[in-house]
Amino acid sequence: MASGRTISTLTRKNSKKNRKSSPLGQNFLTNQYIAERIAASVPDEALHHLFEIGPGKGILTKELLKLGGKIRAVEIDETLRPYLCPIVKEHGQDLDIIWGDALDILGTIFMETTFLISNLPFNISTELFYRIYDGIPYSDIPKTPFLGGIVMVQEEFGRRLISGPGGKDYGRLSILFQSKMEAQPILRVKRGKFDPVPDVDALVIGFEPKRTELRIPMDEPLFQKILIASFSSRRKKLRNSLHPGNLGMSCGINDIRELLKEMEVDDLRPEQLSIDRFMDIADSLMRH
Repeated sequence: MASGRTISTLTRKNSKKNRKSSPLGQNFLTNQYIAERIAASVPDEALHHLFEIGPGKGILTKELLKLGGKIRAVEIDETLRPYLCPIVKEHGQDLDIIWGDALDILGTIFMETTFLISNLPFNISTELFYRIYDGIPYSDIPKTPFLGGIVMVQEEFGRRLISGPGGKDYGRLSILFQSKMEAQPILRVKRGKFDPVPDVDALVIGFEPKRTELRIPMDEPLFQKILIASFSSRRKKLRNSLHPGNLGMSCGINDIRELLKEMEVDDLRPEQLSIDRFMDIADSLMRH
């Protein structure tokens, strides 16, 4: 190990108890070309601020280091020390490995200049992206030091992140994530590029904070309640999904239905509405 370099250790906090995850549940990328493509997609200005979740056996880590990257990486599976410790020894101050659960320290990355990169374990994808949404308040988006990220996720989940109105993948997660982040697909990865081979293909997604055209809901809790109520019964029309009980409002159900009718959305299903239209509903109900 290089002089002055230490490998930190975090204590896992009941991660097995809190969610269906296993420290041995990763699918390791084995294709060098894919690793090179992902590394090459990282913006130059982000290379010195990388936060890698689940470096695994280090295939992507090594490609990032070749490009001059400086990486803080979090790995939960300590059986991977024989793969990662030699990389630390070779690259010294450019790579710091934290042994523990990334979700235990994720909140810290939103307070500093950081670019997230990961072949993300499929079993923490949903929780991680809700944490990203919660981690940066709307009011902080224009000035946040967080740079965004490039992550590889299960293809179906990736399509939920980037889907727009009208599709079956469009839902609450799509709206919450895209209301704060600009996101786009980078690369589709066939399941045979991993070991062990998963049951599904993967999708590489790039994203960054929404620096322009950011809209902030007047009442964020109400906005979220509207999304939960709408997509909990996504085949129902809005007039049948939104009522005072599930929105925590004291007005009558007819008041809500009349407002939806005035906005010409009462006869629509949730997947037909844009992010702005959902915010319109929340803001109108807030003023009502």
